[in-house]
Amino acid sequence: MVRTQLAAPFLALSAAIGLSTQAASAPAASDPIPRLQVLHWPTEQAALTPSLTADHRAGRFLLSWQERLPAGCARLMLATISLDGAGGESREVARGCDWFVNWADHPRMAVADNGDWLGFWLQKEGPGTYHYGIRVVRSQDEGRSWSAPLTPHDDGTLSEHGFVSLAAAGEDRMLMIWLDGRYTAGGGDHGHDHSGHEGPMSLRAAVLRRDGSIEAPAEIDARVCSCCPTALLREADGRHLAVWRDRSEHEVRDIAFGRRDARGWRGLGLVHADNWRIEACPVNGPALALQSRRPVVAWSTMPDARSMSVQLRALDDRSAPLTLEEGPGVLGRVALAPFGKGVLAAWLGSGAPGESVLRLALLDAELKERTRMDVVTLPAGRAIGMPSLAALGEVGVLAWTEPDPKQPGKTALQVRRIEAARP
Repeated sequence: MVRTQLAAPFLALSAAIGLSTQAASAPAASDPIPRLQVLHWPTEQAALTPSLTADHRAGRFLLSWQERLPAGCARLMLATISLDGAGGESREVARGCDWFVNWADHPRMAVADNGDWLGFWLQKEGPGTYHYGIRVVRSQDEGRSWSAPLTPHDDGTLSEHGFVSLAAAGEDRMLMIWLDGRYTAGGGDHGHDHSGHEGPMSLRAAVLRRDGSIEAPAEIDARVCSCCPTALLREADGRHLAVWRDRSEHEVRDIAFGRRDARGWRGLGLVHADNWRIEACPVNGPALALQSRRPVVAWSTMPDARSMSVQLRALDDRSAPLTLEEGPGVLGRVALAPFGKGVLAAWLGSGAPGESVLRLALLDAELKERTRMDVVTLPAGRAIGMPSLAALGEVGVLAWTEPDPKQPGKTALQVRRIEAARP
């Protein structure tokens, strides 16, 4: 079980634990800062790759993470978090000694409309570093037991398959999208050697059923960036929206989007023409949230060779995107969730040299930034992974990993509950 500690409003919390808010973004008197609640989350082994999912059906959150085990093995863990911050029992989903465990490409969980839980991990399929595939499991009893693993791709190539996103698609159906390296196969271990691909990375989709059948396999985009996370959601009208980092023949890697309806998938163009030309994958994908009935997208781009910029816009708004932060020390890795009538955005922003700051911003119904806070200072780099964020109503949960002071060289799981402050 998880022990909780209710923090005071964030300003008091930051003073107590040495954090700070940005003076340039100090909230107005009419904009109370959300409260953070520390959820103490002990793990038996070094933890990494946390992922949060909002379970709308049951009014709670699912938190998954991986733990490194001896002899190069790993296991996938899962627990629930109630709206008041109470944590359920941590349960093991699966374990293996042939998994691909990576800071950017990692498992997620989702809840089908009938209440089934689905999750996946990544498993090695060949001798190359990036020869791995997706293994999906389903639980009909809230994680007490799991089905045999299912592989959604059937190309049979020794190539990369990962960066998965999931969204419920009615009854027991679950829509899945993933980066698929079948066109890159045949050239050896070139999964992330972006100039060495025999062919491009593609984005594919399929619908999974409870009986193990796979429906509606489709190719969404035949040429995409090779190792950026994807995002997917179901809109209010039942259609599905996907966003991903595209890759043009001239190496422009802006964020593209497409929709799926009863007729299938249709690519709709770019979220914004950033014209970011880069010869290698930036490992920075987009994030999606459904704010009321309109989709909001957040992403990272580089306006010049030295600065990263974190951008946000409503998909139906063609005005210039909102810049959340820009600078040479920004890492991006944005997460997004609806919160009340607005949205919460989390990202890794600029800190002192060699450091990154996990920031959290609250935007209102018009996507105007009301307040932001510095949650924690972290060492810059890949070891801290990517933050995860989910919300239901005016309650959210934020998770990340940071160096474990009790286990040098390993990371510990950190979880915070976010609650809207009352005036």
